[in-house]
Amino acid sequence: MKTSIAILMLLSVVCHAQDSTTNYTQKYVWRALILTPGITHEVRLGPKITFVPTLQLGGGFVASGTRAGTLPGNSSGFYSSYYLNVVASAEGRYYYNIAKRLQQGKSINANSANYLSIGAISESAPFTEQYLSSIELARPDNDVGLRALWGLQRTYRRNFYLNLAAGVGVSTRGTGFAGSIQLGYTLPTRKR
Repeated sequence: MKTSIAILMLLSVVCHAQDSTTNYTQKYVWRALILTPGITHEVRLGPKITFVPTLQLGGGFVASGTRAGTLPGNSSGFYSSYYLNVVASAEGRYYYNIAKRLQQGKSINANSANYLSIGAISESAPFTEQYLSSIELARPDNDVGLRALWGLQRTYRRNFYLNLAAGVGVSTRGTGFAGSIQLGYTLPTRKR
């Protein structure tokens, strides 16, 4: 908790230290996600700061191998299942190199730049699951967490969207690595 408060305080200092005369980020950007179907909406809060809520379909694959004699009936084998759930997240992003990219003549279309973010994520319990064996494997329940990420976001020609992010997170399941890979399509909007 102390770490979260310290990060939020640092973010507020960075927000006030920005040049408020130039808006480097777009006013809003809508994206349709393909890899994990969903939608995201990015809204400008400041010259280099945006707010990004996302709603998408998530899921996972759970697998387990066993040795002979460890299960009833003295069986052995590989057991698996998969599930689908809903994932909602919201984060604040600070684009630290967007002005430099503009000065170098690189595209900042649809906020194409590197960023630091702090946000919250919530995952529902699976609304559908399929057991590919006679054994029920552990699956996640509802989960809520916070995460701090470093990310790289680009919108390429024909509005192809790529976002890679990695960092740390803390949730009801524990503390550890947090990250995401998003592929999608940036919906056309009017320029700044």
